[in-house]
Amino acid sequence: MSTIILLQVLAVYPVVVFLLFTLLKIDYNAITITTTKPWEKFDHTSGFDCFVAGVLFFYIIETILRIRKHLAFANGLPKQLIGRVTDEKYQESTVLNKFKNQFGAVKDILNLVSTFITIFIFWPATWSFMQTKFKDYSYAQNLIIPALWSSLIELIDLLLMGPINGYATFVVDKKHNNHTAYTYIKDKVKTLLMSVVLNGLVLFALISIVDWAGPDAWKYMIGFVICVVICIQILFPVTVAKCFNTFTPLPEGELKITIDELVSKTELDCKQCYMVDGSTQSKHSNAYVAGMCGTRRIVIYDTLVKDLKNDKARINAVVGHEIGHAKLNHNWILTTVMAANLSSMFYIFSFFQSDVSMVKSFGFPESNTFLILSTFMAVYGSCIMPLFSVLANCIVRQLEFAADKYSVELGYDIRLALLDLGLENLSDMNPDPWHAAYHYSHPPLVQRLDAVKELLGGQEMPDSKVINYIKMPDLKKDDPKTKVAEETDLPVAKAVEMKPPTEAPPPQGVAAQIGIRES
Repeated sequence: MSTIILLQVLAVYPVVVFLLFTLLKIDYNAITITTTKPWEKFDHTSGFDCFVAGVLFFYIIETILRIRKHLAFANGLPKQLIGRVTDEKYQESTVLNKFKNQFGAVKDILNLVSTFITIFIFWPATWSFMQTKFKDYSYAQNLIIPALWSSLIELIDLLLMGPINGYATFVVDKKHNNHTAYTYIKDKVKTLLMSVVLNGLVLFALISIVDWAGPDAWKYMIGFVICVVICIQILFPVTVAKCFNTFTPLPEGELKITIDELVSKTELDCKQCYMVDGSTQSKHSNAYVAGMCGTRRIVIYDTLVKDLKNDKARINAVVGHEIGHAKLNHNWILTTVMAANLSSMFYIFSFFQSDVSMVKSFGFPESNTFLILSTFMAVYGSCIMPLFSVLANCIVRQLEFAADKYSVELGYDIRLALLDLGLENLSDMNPDPWHAAYHYSHPPLVQRLDAVKELLGGQEMPDSKVINYIKMPDLKKDDPKTKVAEETDLPVAKAVEMKPPTEAPPPQGVAAQIGIRES
């Protein structure tokens, strides 16, 4: 049945492309596709050729890694998990992850086709369309046309990849999905609108900086975008996050007492604890400590307590892990990593900010600051960002090990909690090491279990039994007193989260280009 649905979804793709061509009045006869061998005419000075080479190179890398991942399923259950994971659960996990890997290969092909159609056809066509309609308006070249063009390109991307992404949510991840069609579409529309606003403002500021500062613009661009990143981290939980979820102050009870004891024990500067209704979207569990610049809060997903079998020891271990991220200043480490990426990107841009040939290589008839910046970011995103993402994931994995160690040093054996979350989320029990090193933002389960075992001097994992049961708090969501926190309590962006290793999508848009890939 799932194969039939996938074929139906794929059949929608050419229909969407045809409709977009019709609405934008694109001339099919104006589209020329070269039949010569591309490697015989590759021009390393051409921005478009470098973009294509980068996309194809990392697509090949991705394909090789998917093949390795598929072959790794034959390795069977790791010896560390024998006796801890039933054959039924292992088979369920393997079947799901095989399906995800095979579906991922199909999605990679569709994403590759969409990328080339968008860049090669829709980019110049929509730009010409916008110039025709809005070129005589005030601030047309610096604000109106760039903002509308970026919005239209994001909408096109949503339409092209929307059906396959919907299939991923409702079919591939159906075991953990709690979305309805209405809530899924609503969240997608909210995301698109917020992205349009943020990208429009950031692009306008960057264009203005380049036009004002000239050759020294890269210095100001770095400073500006780092400030934007920090502001987003501070404001996101009390603005954007509240548009998608409800954060309820944790009521008095066993769970709050347990967390308060941990906060007191670690001397963490945090007086707020919330439970978020993550179950409205997914059955996956999570917890995090948000905090920077003197404001912190602990957030627990409403699925976490159940997934940890209501066990106080497991909950303490997980919350201790998240407190470790805050106490070890991992949020500042990640901000530093982002700053390094931004500095690299904008410094390299300084050598191309007057390069008209890059814009023309992408098929645009004219050039301006916005198009130079956009085409440069496309090249940077295809050739350098994937390498940076691998490096960033490597750093985040080390932070996860450090947070596990912090939890152990508090006196908690986090292994049972890691195992429970891994089983509930059906994570890959025995992933290919190359695939994990390239994609995973969190270490594979077995590596984390082995690291904790070494910290505990070789001590075996305890029996999976609940010693101290904690009751799930009764959240009165309809009581306005238990709704979102005071306006003055500004939490900051979450520190590194505890969730199973996942494959993150490639960065989309300016907002993603300037930041680290979400773990």
